[in-house]
Amino acid sequence: MKENQLVSGRVLSVMQDFFKHNNVGELEYGHFESWDSLAHMEFISEIEKSFDIQLTEDEMIEMTNFQSVVRIVLRKNLHDWSNESDFIWKF
Repeated sequence: MKENQLVSGRVLSVMQDFFKHNNVGELEYGHFESWDSLAHMEFISEIEKSFDIQLTEDEMIEMTNFQSVVRIVLRKNLHDWSNESDFIWKF
């Protein structure tokens, strides 16, 4: 799935940049020293900016690891995934 690859790649990049950690697959909220409650809110803000989305409180709480972030961003589905050129990232 093209949209899954696009979202996964961008989430990977955001998480690596934000947490300064290359292996984001091992990161989990509350189990990684740098991912405390304040960092979580700052990270959520980065995700919202990067994907031009607005997350609900429940979605913010659910974002606890790489896979859950990708799943939630895909679920937002606010873009026309059928045309990659319309899928514009905000940096």
